Amino acid sequence: MLILKNFFIFIISVLIICLIIIIFDKLGIHKKFNVFFSAMLYGLIMTLYLKKVFLSLLFFFGFYSLLFMISYSIEVIGMLLISCSVLFLIKIVMPKLKNQEINSFFISDKLYKE
Repeated sequence: MLILKNFFIFIISVLIICLIIIIFDKLGIHKKFNVFFSAMLYGLIMTLYLKKVFLSLLFFFGFYSLLFMISYSIEVIGMLLISCSVLFLIKIVMPKLKNQEINSFFISDKLYKE
């Protein structure tokens, strides 16, 4: 059942990304921004839903290899790199930032002298 659910989410996310690309293209948004935003959104959806690095990479390589076989475009490789960088940021950088202690920018002792 879990495999069927993951496959269904994969199909839905691919359809959403394709619709976003088509809508942005019809609205006249720049092609490079369209590709960057769509790849970033796909990477975000798959990474947050699957929560495992191996499954996310498997879905990325599966989707982008099929897309590359259809289009034979170098932009697909760029999209793969963008999605993988989103995965890297979410899985590696964000937990380190969560544990980081943030110091106050303003020094409150000098502002409120008694």
